[in-house]
Amino acid sequence: MNIDRFANPNLKIPSAIGCALGLAVGLGIWAGSGDFDKLKYVLAGLAAIVFVLFFLRFTWVVGLLFCFLGLMQIGFGFTIGDLEMSLALAAFVFAVTWWRKERVSKPPVLDQWSYSLFITLLILWLAYVAGHTVFNIYAPYRPADYALKNLLKTVEAWVGPFLLMVYFGSRSAQIVVKRNFPKVIAWCMLLALAVNIAFRVYGFLTGGAESDSGGSLDSNAPDNFIIPGLDLVPDVFALRSLPPTSMLFCGAVLTTQWFKKQPPGTRRLFYIVILLSVVGAAMSGGRATIAFVLVLFLVLLAMTRQVGLLMLSVGACGLLIAGVNMMPSLVKKSPNWVQRSLNVVLIEKDQEVSERIEGSTDWRYQLFQRALDEWRSDPRIFWFGRSTYSFGLDDLIARSVAGEQDATLESSLRRGATHNMITDLLVIFGLIGLVLYCCLYFALMFFLWCLYRSSEVDEIAKALTLVLLISLAFNFAYGVLGGANFPVTLAWFYVILIAYVKSQHALREQDSRPTIQPPRKTVVSQVPAYGRPALRPSI
Repeated sequence: MNIDRFANPNLKIPSAIGCALGLAVGLGIWAGSGDFDKLKYVLAGLAAIVFVLFFLRFTWVVGLLFCFLGLMQIGFGFTIGDLEMSLALAAFVFAVTWWRKERVSKPPVLDQWSYSLFITLLILWLAYVAGHTVFNIYAPYRPADYALKNLLKTVEAWVGPFLLMVYFGSRSAQIVVKRNFPKVIAWCMLLALAVNIAFRVYGFLTGGAESDSGGSLDSNAPDNFIIPGLDLVPDVFALRSLPPTSMLFCGAVLTTQWFKKQPPGTRRLFYIVILLSVVGAAMSGGRATIAFVLVLFLVLLAMTRQVGLLMLSVGACGLLIAGVNMMPSLVKKSPNWVQRSLNVVLIEKDQEVSERIEGSTDWRYQLFQRALDEWRSDPRIFWFGRSTYSFGLDDLIARSVAGEQDATLESSLRRGATHNMITDLLVIFGLIGLVLYCCLYFALMFFLWCLYRSSEVDEIAKALTLVLLISLAFNFAYGVLGGANFPVTLAWFYVILIAYVKSQHALREQDSRPTIQPPRKTVVSQVPAYGRPALRPSI
């Protein structure tokens, strides 16, 4: 079966008609029987068919939009987040394209030893985690507290993004990344920011977003807003991760010549995304999200030596901070999540909000100390870790008996979620796992730095590489201070970068390939026996 033949325009109209008829049949079944499950199956099947026929080569757009939106699926009895959706998308693409052969030549920038070092360490990390998982399945450290579901979820969080990078990085011919991909990413960011801000405003108007985070931390809480039919709920932490990334990406694009050549509508798109990034950070509920957004933007401008834009941005940041401090009473009357977000830029900080933030800091420090104590408690944990323990009804009962703070300390330690990337790795994978992961992380950064310094990539690829570099450095620092895994969004950015570099190399090869003209034939009339050839008279 050759799926590429469906790219023929003559087949798009019949395919669209068929999908519309299928949708009509599904709606008829639902209207007649009132069975929502049948409608879901029909719509899911139609969505899969449409994706294979029309959008298969734009897989990166769908995956990136999943990550930006931050929606979670709860219809199957458990939560499916952006990582699970991305892995499911990769599995679906593999199922329909496994028989294809990769025909994209390897660019010289991917022949560098820095790229080979990164791939080698990536294979070592995947092999170590695979062996570690198999061993803990057959010989768990504490069998009474062992749970396979928790173990697999932990493994997925630490290797899932790298699996996406390996698969799509090696099969980049299946996706199309054109030179206008920054515009596509900006549209995805605009949609995701608008949707999440709308969710936050809706929660405030309905009284369901009164906590510091702007919503319930439990995705299955009854007061969550659920998209009917799709069983999707918003992630309360989406506005903490998206605004720094969108601000950084738009800032990098603003410094390129590509941006200056775009029409006014495209330039306004990036300006609107920057504005919504600041608004989203102010509504995120993160204690320092708005500071991260502004500082990362200034760091990027400093690295790209945009002195004029840097001075203008510093002035704008100063005016923003001054404006907030001129209205402290308005900030104190705002919702809790706005107070928590803006408290970092206030000169006269709100005492109650500051106490809640300090209490969270003390709790994280206690958890950090207890994680170190457990890591040093046994040679097996010291070198290889003990994976994760189960989390269930007993932990919920402990919260009501031992108190919320002590119980959450214990449950976080059992799950290996210690709000610190270093202690997470030490407890779950041991010292060997920590060293391997850090080597892999910095090898990726070193490869990206070599790619950024290369003269064989254009300014758009360098802009995305710079976004990845700064984001990885920020994520590592944030992981050490507050806990973080490898972001799925950065994994998709890596996939886009590699696919774009390969596609541009293929275009350069095609342009430099000499075109061979067929020899011209001279047509003469029959040669008389007594002289020169007779010319054919023109008509």
